[in-house]
Amino acid sequence: MTIRLVVFDFDRTVADIPAPSTWELIDRALNCEEEDRSLNQAYHSGKIDYATWSRETVELYKRYGLNKSKFEDVMKNYVRPMVGAQEVLDSLRKNGKITAIVSGSILNVYDFLRSRYGVRADYVSFASEIFFNGDGNVTGGNFTNYDYEGKVEAIERICEQAGVPIKESAMVGDSHNDIFAFRKVGLPIAFNSKDQELIKEAKFVIKEKDLRKILPLV
Repeated sequence: MTIRLVVFDFDRTVADIPAPSTWELIDRALNCEEEDRSLNQAYHSGKIDYATWSRETVELYKRYGLNKSKFEDVMKNYVRPMVGAQEVLDSLRKNGKITAIVSGSILNVYDFLRSRYGVRADYVSFASEIFFNGDGNVTGGNFTNYDYEGKVEAIERICEQAGVPIKESAMVGDSHNDIFAFRKVGLPIAFNSKDQELIKEAKFVIKEKDLRKILPLV
């Protein structure tokens, strides 16, 4: 099988963070975990969709004092590139592969990683983006349903733009929300994952926190 497009999840795949997701990392920094837990329950029970959950979560962050300065402090203190991330993305491009990041996370975190460490992909699709005004205050954002099943829609859109059939793409991910994408792509790779259902859907499993391990596979 020829792989022409390599798609990465972001949190704990391209970005190394000390939390299951960037959302939870910000929850901890703002001390609003308990209140956000109720929003999470509403989402997972089907009462609200992902876009509504993320919009309401950002409103919660706003009430708990999130601004651009505090957001950047969290990024600087806790967000790093995964081992080998920049090397892998650069190597894939040099070898004619197209790279993409598809994530239910926040675009601002990718922007931080790109500007500070030079980590970048050819295509990016993030479920959410937080807007800050000139004073650094949160003014809203852009919120979509590109998570879980929505990740497949995002990947299909990138495949169409890049002119690549989805079966000629690989997906590298670590979380339960990558399962639907794993079932659609040609080469699903579980990376440093503890989710047994995701691991069962993977063709290859990488246990080390080193993205360079994927290079012989794609």
